[in-house]
Amino acid sequence: MVMKRHYRGMGVLAVTILAIWLALAVGVVAVRADAAETGVMRSFVVVDGKTGHDERGEGTALSPYRTIGHALDRAKEGAVVVVLPGTYKESLLITRKVTLMSDPGRAYGSTRTVIDATGLDEGIRIKGDDAAGTVIEGLTIQHANNQGIFAEDTSNIIIRGNNIEDNALAPTSDRIETKAILLVGVSSSYVLDNTVTRNRGGGIAVTDNGPINPGALVPGTPKRAVSNVISGNRVNDNEESCGIVVAAFNPGQGVIGNLVIGNTVSRNPAGVIVAANPPGTSAVDNEVSGNTITDNYLPGVIIHSNAPGQRVQGTIVSGNTVRGNGADQEVGLADPAGIIVVGAVAKVRDTLVVGNRVSDEKYGVWVSGAEGTVVQGNGFDPSVGTPLLIR
Repeated sequence: MVMKRHYRGMGVLAVTILAIWLALAVGVVAVRADAAETGVMRSFVVVDGKTGHDERGEGTALSPYRTIGHALDRAKEGAVVVVLPGTYKESLLITRKVTLMSDPGRAYGSTRTVIDATGLDEGIRIKGDDAAGTVIEGLTIQHANNQGIFAEDTSNIIIRGNNIEDNALAPTSDRIETKAILLVGVSSSYVLDNTVTRNRGGGIAVTDNGPINPGALVPGTPKRAVSNVISGNRVNDNEESCGIVVAAFNPGQGVIGNLVIGNTVSRNPAGVIVAANPPGTSAVDNEVSGNTITDNYLPGVIIHSNAPGQRVQGTIVSGNTVRGNGADQEVGLADPAGIIVVGAVAKVRDTLVVGNRVSDEKYGVWVSGAEGTVVQGNGFDPSVGTPLLIR
């Protein structure tokens, strides 16, 4: 059993990168094939906040709309909404499949095409099964009261190449998560190559949905969060909450088979967390691989259960570079640690920690309240006081 898990951990990085590129390539081919069969390409809608007009505009390059919200209301399912450079003071709701993107013909689109949600709940909310397949690309989203992008109860979305900055400025009380990018009850989706910085609610989170809806004030539809990929993101300086979180909140649902790969996570309260929260919740077969995790105020990687009846099992932590992170007094860890595996009540089971490089920590890997943990093939710099402590 150990050998099987070792093979999975060591080979998964290359295999997963290939899988991501194949998935994206297949998506492009599918669009072209659909166009060939139907003879119709996706419709394009153009928005220009400087020259456009919602009432007289036609949504074309020569006669664009003025606001993104109006364009989304008028866009057909599957349309591509192209937003020209400018600042758009809006909060957007997407309930059917669209691609929303900055002008691909202009350099630095994400820094010049800005959704400014000052005083508004979210920058963009993607909601429901009909929004499956939505793409958000090349935008700056800033100044929302809560989340920059909040996706709920959907699948197969792509959030790529955006700047998500300075959000959660006035969080609504009782919202559990106000991350810059929050996926709740979302599956088979990709969060790729975004810059996520200076958000008070933290960086990126993937959670399940149900009676506890981490992103809203009302109960959600019971849904698991399965097979999402968080990759290539730069998550830094989110000073009041964690960098990347994969966490379960609803018994009977769970976060299952999600992948956090190739991200840079720095100067957040914690780096990457995989956890179950209320009693009876499950975080199973998730993976944290190939990330650079440095200078966070809590440990770099935290695998954690903290209540009765929880199942945190089968997590892989492989190929990460972990350096200069902090302690976690809440779990009894008074000194800095790179990677911790902690079962505070229910035991964390079958965690594989392999091929990581750890430096500038008191403890390289710190394990407490866990069973079946395998730690092998890691590299510990001489600056690590105790490479491995199991208690």
